[in-house]
Amino acid sequence: MAELFVNQAKQYAETRPTSAGIYKKVTGTDTSLKQLEFAPKLPNVSYHHTAPAMSRSELEQTVSAQSSVDLVTIAQAMLDSVLNQFYYIDSEPFWEPQLKLIDDKYRSIDFPFETVEGADHTGPFKFVAEKLMDLDEYLVYLRSWSAYQTAKTKGVELLRDDRIESFKRAWNEDEHDQKAVKFPVYLRIGKVGNA
Repeated sequence: MAELFVNQAKQYAETRPTSAGIYKKVTGTDTSLKQLEFAPKLPNVSYHHTAPAMSRSELEQTVSAQSSVDLVTIAQAMLDSVLNQFYYIDSEPFWEPQLKLIDDKYRSIDFPFETVEGADHTGPFKFVAEKLMDLDEYLVYLRSWSAYQTAKTKGVELLRDDRIESFKRAWNEDEHDQKAVKFPVYLRIGKVGNA
């Protein structure tokens, strides 16, 4: 799936929020070198290019040794903004099948871990990140979707002029240039054995 984000890697990075600032040490991975090129450069974050599928030994060698990590998150944020109640872009035919895991909030993945202290299940747990955007930034965000890029390569324009005009009208109704775009993120949280 990494190739889906090559053309819009910069826009993708610019329009997503990051929570790396709340952790002392963060290791980020991606299968796309282009995505890593535009990832935020922060003093507490190191990035590693990884293969789409890796054995446990490859993961330990490339990213981190076994039992050396306190928290692992695998997340993909899906759109939930003030505008999604007004407009639905028919992008579903252009999403990769693997993204169904996100729609399922990761419930269907094999997750053989124990609950952490204070929790009675391993999730999914939801939190919401927000980023203020003006309409131009929001449209850049929509164009950074892999589904948008896939549709475009097939000759389908998901953001036609009439749709952009509708966005403009809705965006300007409250006379505020910026809107809070919400990114719900679903996590599965667990621990190995009695760790």
